[in-house]
Amino acid sequence: MPKSTAIFSQFRNHHKGQDIILIATGPSLDKFTPMKDAVYIGVNGAVKYNKVKFDYL
Repeated sequence: MPKSTAIFSQFRNHHKGQDIILIATGPSLDKFTPMKDAVYIGVNGAVKYNKVKFDYL
């Protein structure tokens, strides 16, 4: 297994069956409606977005 793949192997199937939402800082962010029970991943400046609790940054 390549080293870069091995680093993330602990997350394999960790969120299987769940909705995964990536949040970035594009203009459509103002129109976003959060979903209940989703896994949220924030990228770049999205860490300042306070309408959801991020699971990963």
